[in-house]
Amino acid sequence: MNSYGQTDDKFIIVKTERGRYILEYGGYKYTYYSHSDKKKTITWLCNKNRRSRCNAKIVSKGVKFEKFKELTAEFKELTNDEFKKLKIDIEFINEHTCVKNEIINEKPALGKTREGNPKLVLGDYEYYFDGTGKNGNIYWACNKKNCKGRVINEGNKYILTQEHEEQYHIEGEAALPGNSSSRGGRKRRGQAEATQQGELGFDLQEIQQAIVQSAEEYQRGRGRTRGVIIGGGSSRRRGRQRRGSNLGLGDKGKRPAQD
Repeated sequence: MNSYGQTDDKFIIVKTERGRYILEYGGYKYTYYSHSDKKKTITWLCNKNRRSRCNAKIVSKGVKFEKFKELTAEFKELTNDEFKKLKIDIEFINEHTCVKNEIINEKPALGKTREGNPKLVLGDYEYYFDGTGKNGNIYWACNKKNCKGRVINEGNKYILTQEHEEQYHIEGEAALPGNSSSRGGRKRRGQAEATQQGELGFDLQEIQQAIVQSAEEYQRGRGRTRGVIIGGGSSRRRGRQRRGSNLGLGDKGKRPAQD
């Protein structure tokens, strides 16, 4: 059991539109579980506890839950600055057994493959566009053949939902067809930041704006499009829109065929 106390790690507590409380800390997301006003503690569980059975748990100490509710009702988002003013301590009870919700603290760059399909460069990896959710989130899959690495873009956050398999990231191994990296999914760190609009020949904000538009349309009740899987099967794309259908990408948004 480790007590981290007042650290430099960033805290954020957000009240969602559904009224749930989410804490982001140390690259992970946690959901509210319980509280004790007598001890001034709040218990938070890994937000993948139900799905992946991750038992990670942290406890925030120093403020009653009612105070959190007041602050989030006023600001909606309780940031690291408010945490410091309140002198809140964080204690780890259980460590993570999953990476299903790890926030990637890398600067992303959007680009295009040689075939004109959208791609994401994040850290040492490249991803191809893998669909959008009805809530406007965008899904990316590692462009290395057979690698199961996956990322979800939620607003301005990129969250690793499935780890990369390094055995498929060997120099010279072919990438998925339709993607441009000669290393099959890797770029040197820092190379992504050097990508410029002139080199790509299109606006880097294009996809991000489309994501926002997708979310706005969903809020107006027009989030459904053809191609959404609405029942049966175990596809991980259930409930997502057919890639390209709501990003204005046309046929170029189709998933590249695998060998």
